[in-house]
Amino acid sequence: MVTVYPGRYTTSIDGAFVVFLIGFRINRLLALRKWLPVARAMSPAHLPAWKAFNRSVGSEGTVGIWHETYQVAAGRSESICVNMPRSGLAVAGTHEPATGRRSDARSRMQHAGVP
Repeated sequence: MVTVYPGRYTTSIDGAFVVFLIGFRINRLLALRKWLPVARAMSPAHLPAWKAFNRSVGSEGTVGIWHETYQVAAGRSESICVNMPRSGLAVAGTHEPATGRRSDARSRMQHAGVP
């Protein structure tokens, strides 16, 4: 069972880092045999998801797939989560209460060195 942390939390990461996002969109819900293999491939890794997508769907339009990659310079990010399990940047970095100088986005960015 996943632990949900009640309240507001923020994250910080020392140094530069890369964010990689991957996802899919079901365009025809009833085409289960097309999108289910893609959905199952999403959790293990990037390459298996693309291979499953190409085998199951290709360019026929039942399911859309995407990925984005971002390079983030040191001190150039901020995050907030409320009543959530640790996820995203909170898994990669610290997970700390969003209080005091970390209570709002502007303060979190200034604390990270962004004017």
